Amino acid sequence: MSVAAAPGAGTEVSRLADLLSAMRTVDLTHTLAEGMPVAPFHSRFFHGLWDSPDTGSTAWSYQLVMNEHTGTHLDAPSHFVHPGAPHHQTVEEIDPSRFTGRAVTLDLSHIPVERQATADDLAERAATAAPVRPGDAVLLHFGWDRYWQPRSSDRSYTTRWPGIDASAARYLLEQGARTVGCDTLSVDGSAAVGSPAHHSLLGAGVLVLENLTRLGEILGESLLLAAPLKIADGSGAPLRALALVPAHHGGAQ
Repeated sequence: MSVAAAPGAGTEVSRLADLLSAMRTVDLTHTLAEGMPVAPFHSRFFHGLWDSPDTGSTAWSYQLVMNEHTGTHLDAPSHFVHPGAPHHQTVEEIDPSRFTGRAVTLDLSHIPVERQATADDLAERAATAAPVRPGDAVLLHFGWDRYWQPRSSDRSYTTRWPGIDASAARYLLEQGARTVGCDTLSVDGSAAVGSPAHHSLLGAGVLVLENLTRLGEILGESLLLAAPLKIADGSGAPLRALALVPAHHGGAQ
């Protein structure tokens, strides 16, 4: 006597759900909190009580005041690309299929803050990690999230930081990366002049993710989910970034 398959069993969705349930989820997102690091030229983050039972409401609610580029966030091409130029795109215009896909994380934690990572640095690390394929997200682990501390106790995170130079940005474009992320305040290091990485990447329509964390736990290949808030005319937006890796993934190397 045969047993009927459960509805949906063996479908693509069911197989994908089974596969995802066997993966480990790594949260790449910093917690939004008052006093957290922010770029010196951006407004601070405020989270204030708006209403509560103490003020006559039946529930608690809070108001958020924040810059588009607060905390873990996405830079849309329109952050640097002028209206009417090729690849100009605001947050709400980005195809949501770009927020999910394969990612390769490269270990650049050996790069000193005094210099920018070059194309040779990235190629050397890529040779020992999973190969970068066209359409991938490439995440750059500098290990700078270790300095993410309240501004009142330590401002190292926003004082200086490593990044990539123009040659590295060109390398990423040549590899076909469609998203580039980092665990620093900006993909351009604090020593960069003229934001060459931003201009190259965003100018080619590549999305940039900044202020990621825990990248050392996902070195090599992972599945990235990074969906920003859908802001009209947004030059950027806060996002919740998650990576899915095999349960046996070894993390930092």
